[in-house]
Amino acid sequence: MDIIIKTGFEKIIHDIQFQPETVPKGTALFNSHHVINVEEHRKSGQSLWIEAQVIRQTSVQATPYTTKLDIDTARKVVDVSCTCVYNQSRKCKHIAALIYYVNHEESLSKTDYEQQWGKPSQRQLLQQKYCKGKYFSEMFPPKKNSTVIQCNKVEVSELEGSSALKLILLESEKDKDNKAIR
Repeated sequence: MDIIIKTGFEKIIHDIQFQPETVPKGTALFNSHHVINVEEHRKSGQSLWIEAQVIRQTSVQATPYTTKLDIDTARKVVDVSCTCVYNQSRKCKHIAALIYYVNHEESLSKTDYEQQWGKPSQRQLLQQKYCKGKYFSEMFPPKKNSTVIQCNKVEVSELEGSSALKLILLESEKDKDNKAIR
């Protein structure tokens, strides 16, 4: 009977000699939540492999790398594979990120995770999370031509009583007279 485990992984061991900068890069991938869809495949109670998708850092909207760890009965990594270009040496940061994920993932039950039906796909989420933004013209479309309303000039003599508008117009006329005299 084939069993797929998606949470509560047992720790694994490995003897991969990563480059000094590879493990911190793998940890950064883990901390950025770029390790997704992790599954441990078992048959007859024995673990066969652990597989995951690792979102690319350089082009996050592209298809994630598929990373796989083959493990033996002692939970030791015996073989690795990754679809990235750098994995010719079999020591890429994606492998380091998956190992870190398995050894540091909190043991959560299925009910600890949010429901998944009716949610956007991983690709749709990536497009929302890492979208390039909008053009300025999309955010602020040009205003439509507005019509200008023509108003007739109001004479001070037409205003009744002592309204605020009448007082302002009288003061502005005094200012014009004062400037003309100087």
